[in-house]
Amino acid sequence: MYLQHLPRINTFSISDNKNIAFALNNLPVDERIWFMQQIDARAKLRQKLPSWIKNDVVFPPSLNLEQSSSEITAKAKLDLIEGNSIWDLTGGFGVDSTIFANAGFKVTHVEPNLSLQEHFIHNISIFAPNLKVETVNSSCELFLTNLKDERVDSIYIDPSRRDKSNQKAILLNDYSPNLFEILPNMLDRASVVLIKVSPMLDIHYLFQTLPCVFSISIISVKNECKEVLIKLKKSFSGTPLISTLNYLSDSEVQRFSFDYQYEKSKAISVENDALNSTNPQSIPLFLYDVNASIHKAQAYNLIEQKFGLTQISSQTHIFLSNNRIEDFPGRSFRIINVIPYKKAALDPKLRDIGFNIVPRNFIDSEITIRKKLGIKKNGTHYLYAVRNKEVKPMLFICEPLFI
Repeated sequence: MYLQHLPRINTFSISDNKNIAFALNNLPVDERIWFMQQIDARAKLRQKLPSWIKNDVVFPPSLNLEQSSSEITAKAKLDLIEGNSIWDLTGGFGVDSTIFANAGFKVTHVEPNLSLQEHFIHNISIFAPNLKVETVNSSCELFLTNLKDERVDSIYIDPSRRDKSNQKAILLNDYSPNLFEILPNMLDRASVVLIKVSPMLDIHYLFQTLPCVFSISIISVKNECKEVLIKLKKSFSGTPLISTLNYLSDSEVQRFSFDYQYEKSKAISVENDALNSTNPQSIPLFLYDVNASIHKAQAYNLIEQKFGLTQISSQTHIFLSNNRIEDFPGRSFRIINVIPYKKAALDPKLRDIGFNIVPRNFIDSEITIRKKLGIKKNGTHYLYAVRNKEVKPMLFICEPLFI
């Protein structure tokens, strides 16, 4: 690491080409690469780690950044871990370990990559200089094997989701380290084991594959699913809880939790039988679209029951009502009109205004819809392209209730 360059690096932006070129002019090649790596990371992580890019933090290469937690998702884990101590078995350059330490946990940071461990040592000295944090340069498998009688309150692990060929791994048995090989040891050592997995994994697959699942938390940030966290407790044999969170900002979050078995037992959805684009009297007043975490959890039947809604169809998962719901966990719209999927049916004035297009269970993609209808991008209005109960394409023209 070339820490002497950090004060200068913090004065640049990624677009400041002229000044960057001048600064790099007389540096050796290795220093130039490191210099640009720091500037590039600060540009990429502006939203993900806002307080980190303002300090003399050192960032690793981009491949090591892609799986790291954001500040928001790292803080969300504080509600899931228990006790006073935690082992972060895949510590990396230290986002989660730093958040844990600052929250008062006694942290052991485990990382086999010496360079990443050095990044962590430097970064923790900035964010938690007076806290006692231990770091161990070891693989988590070796760390667990070498333990004697040591125990800890919580264990957190974020396995690498890339295989030996550096391709993205989807299923749990393709992760590194192999979770199934070390899970018995982890469960013996801690009251809580918290595992971060790919947002691509099916929730039902996780319940079928992993033992003693206490809860699954699905975390989205600004309606984009970011993390799926599985909390295991060795002695637990009850019904797991699914918690969905959608962070609109650091302080504003949409929450919806439910019993996994209860949602499975409520398999009947209520479809809107009267919906007809040729009959204005059949068009409800409001359209509701659950946030990304609830879509991931597939909690559609409970949403219907809790808020008294109907679905456009059981395959579309867009909800309708004549009632305005103030605390709906997702996006809420007033329906302006419902029209067939024909260019002639769309008012030319609206076409010129522009729409945000959202296809759901539809016959065409957003790009194709935009071309067929001649719609400009953006605008404040939304166009939901869906299929009704009879699998007939329909377009809902909406305006958001809350911006």
